[in-house]
Amino acid sequence: MIRQAIVADMFYPAGRARAASEAAMLTSPLAGDGEAKISPLMIMLPHAGWVYSGRVAGMVIARAEIPKDLIILGPCHRVRGKGLGVWDKGAWETPLGAVFVNEKLASDIIGSGGGFEADYAPHEQDHCIEVLLPLLKIAQPELKIVPIAVSEPDPAKLFAAGGALAEVMRQCEASGGEMPLLVVSSDMSHYISHDAACKQDAKALEAMAGLRPEELYRVVGEENISMCGVLPATLALQACRNLGASKGELISYATSGQVSGDM
Repeated sequence: MIRQAIVADMFYPAGRARAASEAAMLTSPLAGDGEAKISPLMIMLPHAGWVYSGRVAGMVIARAEIPKDLIILGPCHRVRGKGLGVWDKGAWETPLGAVFVNEKLASDIIGSGGGFEADYAPHEQDHCIEVLLPLLKIAQPELKIVPIAVSEPDPAKLFAAGGALAEVMRQCEASGGEMPLLVVSSDMSHYISHDAACKQDAKALEAMAGLRPEELYRVVGEENISMCGVLPATLALQACRNLGASKGELISYATSGQVSGDM
């Protein structure tokens, strides 16, 4: 099962040399302002084209220790498929070479009782995970992934899935391995002005920094915040809370208007 790169040369460079050069520049230690590395349980990265989102994603990656195994949760922009759809075999193509799926970890997640199921359909035409892979691979050349497409709208099921995922992660560490890193792929507000986006997004980011998945889910709905990855973020925050995390940190935030000049 090879998932082809479908948005190379649109969202990011298709050629190996240029993709590697840009990815290295975006994720260099300088991009992280030279601050000390952190070892988070979860990071959230934006997935618009690199011209808009690459700097923010790169700053986060530059600050974080990126382990070999990542569980990447993204929204479903095109095909919903299963509520918690796991790409469980094979590899994903990138300009920097294939990124292989950790099939054992994928199998453990599907067998966790959290509602995860093997499903390729929602991944095949969605850009949200693909856009991040060259940036993550340049930071961790031995990268292995478990991509999960999250479209389950029921918060109770998301919380249960988060608890199950936390237990799988805990068992990875308990068996002598390294705990996987959760990566949430999400942009924030869409199609509104810079000032309006900053005001709206602050409400969601505050809930995330406080590790309050219930509040994140509620405020995004009540305030009509067009955060596309609210469902995977809710799930991942619950997993982090189950693993004992107590707070989050905002490393970088920007809007597309700051790049385009359309403020």
